[in-house]
Amino acid sequence: MRNTIILHIQQALLARQAFFFREQDIQLYLFNYLAATGAYDNVFFEYHIPAQLLPDYLWNDVNNVYIDIVVESNNTY
Repeated sequence: MRNTIILHIQQALLARQAFFFREQDIQLYLFNYLAATGAYDNVFFEYHIPAQLLPDYLWNDVNNVYIDIVVESNNTY
C-alpha cells in the first residue's frame, strides 16, 4: 500500500498547477485527491492517535501522535 500512496501523492502534486500558500492548503488538496481516487476505504484528515496505542513509535511526543492524513484500505492503515 505504501507504493500506491506515494504514487498518488506524486500524481496529485504533478497535477497541481498553482502554489500552495499554507500547510492546510496542501493537506486539504491531498485529502480530496486521495479520497477521489477511490483506492481507499476511508481517508481521515487531522487524525489523533493516543500515545499508548503506539508505544514504539520513534517520533512519539510521549502523549500523542498527530498525523495530517491517514488512509485505510482493507483494514490496513
